[in-house]
Amino acid sequence: MKKYLPKITVYIINRNNAKYLTECLESITKQTYKNLEIIIIDDFSTDGSVDIIKKFKYKNKKVITIYNKRKIGLVKSIIKAIKKATGKYVIRVDSDDYLKSNAINKMYLMFGKSNKTALIFPNFIWVNDKSQIINRFKYKVRNKIIEFSDQPAHGACSLIKKSTLLKIGGYNSKFDRQDGYYIWYLILLKNYEIRHIKDNLFYYRKHENNLSNNRRKILSTRLKILNYFIKSKNVNNRYMFHNRLLTINELKKIKPQI
Repeated sequence: MKKYLPKITVYIINRNNAKYLTECLESITKQTYKNLEIIIIDDFSTDGSVDIIKKFKYKNKKVITIYNKRKIGLVKSIIKAIKKATGKYVIRVDSDDYLKSNAINKMYLMFGKSNKTALIFPNFIWVNDKSQIINRFKYKVRNKIIEFSDQPAHGACSLIKKSTLLKIGGYNSKFDRQDGYYIWYLILLKNYEIRHIKDNLFYYRKHENNLSNNRRKILSTRLKILNYFIKSKNVNNRYMFHNRLLTINELKKIKPQI
């Protein structure tokens, strides 16, 4: 008798990443975990991405494709993907990144039978625009079960239980980036567990068009997220107050753009 494997939705948000998109999509089809639903959302690309997606769809008939009629940004596209997803678990893969073949299976197995676990995240490997390894990234965490004092996970390539995600309120369209930072705090504040797996399970690409390249915008968004929880939600958490102060100080160090 075959062991039951729940459906996992893998969704890709693409915006003008035609150069890397094929490698990303192929890494998903090569997963050892086979019960996958694949959703691709193109956020009004202008670089030939749509042709690549259509060719992929032709070869993989079950793939769900959504083409935004105008650019709506990362977080609103994520919200659209979650609404469409039918999997028990969801995972976003950025269109310029790619997975190791056993990535989804390893994260799924770590969920086990725990009803408290909401998110699993791995370490990753930095690569350049030619897929050459730059470095291996190891998160600063103390135990498998994460605490507020640990380093937040990357927004992409984290496996999330969809029912829990919806129960706690999901993503917030007020913030146009740093979705992982927001969900990280939301999960912990709602007393669910986040677990870390030490394996390097995906390749994170560094190139000039990364959203993560603009440090000022990253820190500004993180500050908005912290203020949202502290002020709007009346959260009294010493680690969040501490991180708020650190973020303010880091912003002060960045030279103003001329």
